[in-house]
Amino acid sequence: MKRSLGFFGDFAYHNHPDNYEINIPNKWNWFLMQSKQLFIRMQDPMHICTKLRNRLVSKTMTIVFSDQLINIQPLYYVIDNFCKLDHGLVQSDVNP
Repeated sequence: MKRSLGFFGDFAYHNHPDNYEINIPNKWNWFLMQSKQLFIRMQDPMHICTKLRNRLVSKTMTIVFSDQLINIQPLYYVIDNFCKLDHGLVQSDVNP
């Protein structure tokens, strides 16, 4: 997969006629993908949510969204005040 993204070597289909172009904003320096691709691979949603959860419960990391800090307190509120059938969360989900 790394080779197909074009950052770690040449991919055999780099100039393939079926390549399509994606206009990625220049300020997205965190988005590692070339503008011409033959195919795209994305992480599965469960993997992305697990990464987000791990970042949320970390004692040393913070999440910044726009100009706001994100923390885990709203999840504690949901667990304490709403039925588990509605959200499916338990204390060990947010406090491992």
